[in-house]
Amino acid sequence: MSRLVPWMFGMPDNVDKYNQAWKHLIDTSKLRGSNGMRTNEPSYQYYMRQYRYEGSNRECQWNGPVWPYQTTQVLLGMANLLNSYTQSIISKTDYLYEIRSYTRLHYNGVVLNLQEDYEPDKTGAIVGLARSPHYFHSGYNDLIISGLVGIRPRADNTLEVNPLVPTGSDISYFRLQDISYHGHSIAVEWDSTGSRYSRGVGLKVEVDGVVVASAATIQRLTATISKGTPPAIIRTNITKSTQLYRDQYPKGSASSGTAAENLHDAIDGRVWFFPELPNGWNSDAQSADSTQWYTIDFGTSTSLSGCTLAFYDDGATFIAPPTYDILQLVNGAWVKINGYGETLLANGITNVQWSAVSTNQLRVSFPQKAGKRVRLVEFKAF
Repeated sequence: MSRLVPWMFGMPDNVDKYNQAWKHLIDTSKLRGSNGMRTNEPSYQYYMRQYRYEGSNRECQWNGPVWPYQTTQVLLGMANLLNSYTQSIISKTDYLYEIRSYTRLHYNGVVLNLQEDYEPDKTGAIVGLARSPHYFHSGYNDLIISGLVGIRPRADNTLEVNPLVPTGSDISYFRLQDISYHGHSIAVEWDSTGSRYSRGVGLKVEVDGVVVASAATIQRLTATISKGTPPAIIRTNITKSTQLYRDQYPKGSASSGTAAENLHDAIDGRVWFFPELPNGWNSDAQSADSTQWYTIDFGTSTSLSGCTLAFYDDGATFIAPPTYDILQLVNGAWVKINGYGETLLANGITNVQWSAVSTNQLRVSFPQKAGKRVRLVEFKAF
């Protein structure tokens, strides 16, 4: 399948002898598997032959399995083929088929969880090892923005939109908005009946809230767009607590769960709430209700004016605390910092602010129910 990747970069000449390669993608005896794009064709003598294992579990290979990473590359190339090449091999219907097939791969049952690689001819992931859940190689957003919805990036003063939605498709509406483009905010809207958004039937392209091009049907639209000044990047709340080295400051300590890696996970900069990939400091369960805490030691006096807290909650073993206090170390004693703190949000970010203080150590303290644990995914101070 790698032979199709050059179209991702618009490299091949627009000639029939090269475009013929795409016939392989829609041929079920070649690259089109029932569960996605094969990375190699069944005619290959080593197709799907397994060589690598972790114990008894099959490891990753590229001799046939569906790989989301390369599927993304080929779908980007497919969009370029439909937009910039003269050919009749691949249609918008083919593109929509492949996008939908790829979308299904992103789910494990009803849960969003893209894995490392997949069976090409039956449902299911292949690897399924500890590293595989939420494997970060999708590129799905780009496919929707520049492919299905069709905002085509250009260097000149023309805004081009060409949704790859076939005529008669069951996609009756969509709206993509707040896309930064050439210093402007872009929106693309499709409403086949006018009943979804109540702004009329058809396709509309907006620049800064103003409709600049429209049509009653899905088609390529263009409009002149000036090169505006992109908004300045204002960097605030720069984190002072993130640390990738275990033996350097800042360092973490806690009331329980004091294994080195467990402590470090709350200040490693990573924030996610996936149950399949535990990340964060985990407290130990206690036989009675208790107060637990996590402390960041900066190693020297540090000016701080706020923090963010991220707590995981699975409704069973790990329960986010109902309340919390932020404290600073003053002359060897812990003193509560008064300020503004949001109500704690489980599986989300809680923002806390206060007037700047200088301290060597910052602590979050919270109650823990008997028999339960707390997972502090990340404690960021700034």
